[in-house]
Parts: sequence; C-alpha cells; structure tokens
Amino acid sequence: MKFEIINPSDRCFVEGDDFKTVCIAVIVLGEGKYGLRQIDGDLHMPPVIFAHGWFKDTFNQTEAEAISQIEPLSLLPIFKTVKLAGERSSLNDIAGLAEEYVKMLERCLP
Repeated sequence: MKFEIINPSDRCFVEGDDFKTVCIAVIVLGEGKYGLRQIDGDLHMPPVIFAHGWFKDTFNQTEAEAISQIEPLSLLPIFKTVKLAGERSSLNDIAGLAEEYVKMLERCLP
C-alpha cells in the first residue's frame, strides 16, 4: 500500500503491507506530528499529537504500547520506501531522517 505522509513540510510518500506498522514508522519519523493518507484507498491516520485515542481506538493499544512491542527491524523495509516528491524545500528532511534510520537499523542486522 502506498501512503502520503501528511506534514507541513515537503510532500513525501511511504509504502508498506501492514497499516499498523506503517503508522508506527510514521509516528517514529515525525514524533507523532505526521499523518497518513492512503493513495487509492480509505486508510488514514491523523497526526496522533492532535488525535489522542485514535491509535487505541483503531489498533486496541496505545502508540507507546505498539512501539514498545514492535521488532525494530520490521520498520526497516518501510523506512527504505520513504520518498520525497520533487525537490526538498524545507529544513525538515523527512526522507533524510528515514535514510538515517535505515543505516542505523542495517547495522543491527546479523
């Protein structure tokens, strides 16, 4: 599934097969300040800092619980898909941060 990362900076996209895992990856990337909108679909996530309870209502656990229980390496393929649409015009470098997380996680591979 392909999603647009809803943020006040540059337009970015992310892909993943599991909606919950994509949500967690985007929460980590934006510290809860970014939302998601599925391209060609109805799935969406509001920025969790403005929508307290959405994650629990949707996944039956808080975002903190989900983050603490996820295998960090499961975020690697999602971070690898983060793409900037066009040229970066903001100091906020979402795709660059995703690349840093990829490098960090790849160092944890066996």
